[in-house]
Amino acid sequence: MISHNTALRDYLETAQRARAMELLPSMKSQPITPEHRRWRDDAWEKRIARELDGEDPINDKAA
Repeated sequence: MISHNTALRDYLETAQRARAMELLPSMKSQPITPEHRRWRDDAWEKRIARELDGEDPINDKAA
């Protein structure tokens, strides 16, 4: 029975937690600057405008 082998039990528990992404270090992303936010929003608006015009360079099969 596995419960008597503590090394194996601990290994299996650690492996399960790693698969569940619980062991990742908690990292904070850097705050977004207003310039980066403007650039991101402009890029998003341009992409939406291209898609509405019928141009989709990413998913276009002909490209």
